[in-house]
Amino acid sequence: MEYYDAINYRGWVKTFNEEKLDSGVESKIQNYIKHLKGFQEDGEEKFEIIRSEEIKKAHLGLFTTKAPYYFVVYIKDLETQLLNAGYLMGQLALYLMTKEVGSCLVGLETVKRYVTQNETAYSMLEQDNAEFPEKTWVAIMAFGKPEHKLRQAGKRLRRLLSDKKCICVTEIDPRVQSILTVGIQAPSKMLVSPYRFVVKGTKAHILAKAESMMTSSQRMCVYLDCGIMLAYLGLKAEEQWMTMVVKKMERFSEKKHNNYKYLVSLSFEDQ
Repeated sequence: MEYYDAINYRGWVKTFNEEKLDSGVESKIQNYIKHLKGFQEDGEEKFEIIRSEEIKKAHLGLFTTKAPYYFVVYIKDLETQLLNAGYLMGQLALYLMTKEVGSCLVGLETVKRYVTQNETAYSMLEQDNAEFPEKTWVAIMAFGKPEHKLRQAGKRLRRLLSDKKCICVTEIDPRVQSILTVGIQAPSKMLVSPYRFVVKGTKAHILAKAESMMTSSQRMCVYLDCGIMLAYLGLKAEEQWMTMVVKKMERFSEKKHNNYKYLVSLSFEDQ
C-alpha cells in the first residue's frame, strides 16, 4: 500500500496477534522512527519502541491493550508537547498501515520510574531506573499484526466539512477543503472528532472541545487525537503539493471561544 493511500484505510485495531513481526519489517520500522520528527522544531520529546517482553512487571498497568509492540513518547510538559506527541504517533500509524501492521492509541499515563529495561532506549534520565522528574507522562500506542483482517474496503471520504465542524470566514480554497476533510476522518480514542476548524482562505485555526471529557486523562487524550489528526492533514497537504505550517498564535490563546480551547493555527502554502 502506498503511503498516501493509508489515510483511506486507517483505523484503530483493538486486538492483536502476539506473533512478532518479520525481522525485515521490524528493522524498517526501527529505521523509520530514527527519522521521525514532530512539527515543533525545538521539540524535545523522547520516544522508543518497546517489545512486550521488555516491559517491567511494575508497569504492566500502563499497557492495558495487549500487543507485541508499543510506541512510547515521554512527555514532561503537557501544554507544549502533547500535540507533538500525537503528531509523531499519527505519522507512525500511517507508516505501519503501509506494512499491513495495525495500531491503537492506548492513552496517557503518569510514571515515576523508567518504563523498560532497554539499554538502547531514549532515556530522559542520566541513569536508568532513577526517579523521573515530577509530573512526567508517557503517551502509548500499541501495534502489531491484527487479530482480524486489517484491510477493509477503502472508505470514501463522503463526510464534507459541515457548519458544525467548520466555520468559514471567507470562501475556502478547494485544496484546503480536501485536506481538512481528511482530518475529520482521522480516528480518535474517544470515537469522536473533538476538533473544530475556523478557516479563512488557505489558513485555519484548530479548536478543541476538551472540557466535555470526564477525566483529566481523557481530556489529555483529546490533544493526542488532535495531534494525530494533524499528521493526516500534513500527509494530505503533501499529496496536494502543499506544505502545512503549524504555529501557535498567542493572541488567539488569550481569547475565549465558548466551550472550545484554541490549539494551533495552520497555513497551507504551495510547494
